[in-house]
Amino acid sequence: MKRALLSFLGLFFITTCASDVPNLTRQDEKDIIKRTLEMGLSEGHIPDFNMLSDTINIILTADEIDPLLIPKEVGDKKILLYTRDELQKKADKEGDFMAVFLSLPVFQDTVVLIDIGDYWIKSENFDKTYLSGGDSGSSSVKWTRSGLGKCMWNG
Repeated sequence: MKRALLSFLGLFFITTCASDVPNLTRQDEKDIIKRTLEMGLSEGHIPDFNMLSDTINIILTADEIDPLLIPKEVGDKKILLYTRDELQKKADKEGDFMAVFLSLPVFQDTVVLIDIGDYWIKSENFDKTYLSGGDSGSSSVKWTRSGLGKCMWNG
């Protein structure tokens, strides 16, 4: 009986949580995006996070990601989703500011890779150079599946 139960649980794990990443559900994608935002915004994985003008109302751009996959809030932070064009118009009107970006998740073999970071949105009216943000202001997160029964993502 124990052997049959263990065999069943092993088969269940293989069929439901094996790292067959290309078969991600929308819920998997939502979970990965939310957990990445939590890591970046709450756990300090964005190097220049303290340079954002507002660390509660987070200006986010994620043009390549379906907006329905992005949460409206993460912890005590409100997510304000902008397109790149909207960000440029805001900078032209209000001046340069730093925004958070989230890349499209990339599925490779048994993992999901996603980048989160910040960069300067520069007004077309000013010609400043910034030494913060951009490539130096990002983190790559690698997610793998784990768990038995309920699939969990570890990054």
